[in-house]
Amino acid sequence: MRIQAWEDLIRQHCALIEPIVCLEQVGSTMDAARELRPASQVGCALALARQQIAGRGRQGRVWEQSGVGLYATYVLGAKTTASALVGFSLVVGCALRRVLSAYGAQVCLKWPNDILSLDGRKLSGVLVELVGNADYQRLLVGIGVNLNLAPAQVTSLGQVAVALGDIGARVPSIPELAADIGAELVGVWGIFLRSGFAAFRDEWISAAYGLGREVMLDAGQEKVCGLHRGVDAQGCLQLEVAGNISTFCAGHVSMIR
Repeated sequence: MRIQAWEDLIRQHCALIEPIVCLEQVGSTMDAARELRPASQVGCALALARQQIAGRGRQGRVWEQSGVGLYATYVLGAKTTASALVGFSLVVGCALRRVLSAYGAQVCLKWPNDILSLDGRKLSGVLVELVGNADYQRLLVGIGVNLNLAPAQVTSLGQVAVALGDIGARVPSIPELAADIGAELVGVWGIFLRSGFAAFRDEWISAAYGLGREVMLDAGQEKVCGLHRGVDAQGCLQLEVAGNISTFCAGHVSMIR
């Protein structure tokens, strides 16, 4: 499908996404979206690329493109502070799970921002950044979803990647997927602004990967092992360590086999 047709198809599926910028190739859609502003207070803007050659993940990590996928950044108007956005990347995970489930995908959520197949392979990732100044702020929501991959792809953190087409789900066109995610994202953003992460906590925990199992949290300065006990009302990870619940708001989680 020609890239020029993507914008019209997205608008046909979801009128809440405007403006829309579709590119053949970009370094990072996060950079391409940085100056976009949603056309309405209840909608979002979108930068979408067929190929992304310098995608970013959390903590400066690289998002590798290997095959066909969705490479998108959505822009939401944000009259808020960074502290008020705690937990929103987990909400985006809930939104993505809803959309992918509608295509028949069975997926789970890995704290804080990955969507995995039930056997633990990485299907999708999320990056959230607040940009702008006191006059106008924007929330950038970067999303990558693998649609079709070459065999045995491995991420920079050693995770095995998986594509939507590998787990028995219907594989949508990129414009259809972009529109469906945008519509869901706008809806959860409104709820989050009113009620915070607490409104999504039960949903997130019900889909949590590794719940009740032993995990290791790499928080940079320290590594902590404990039983995964879910998240608190702000979306921070709860680990049971030596019989006590400890809470962590940043880090990378891996399973202990």
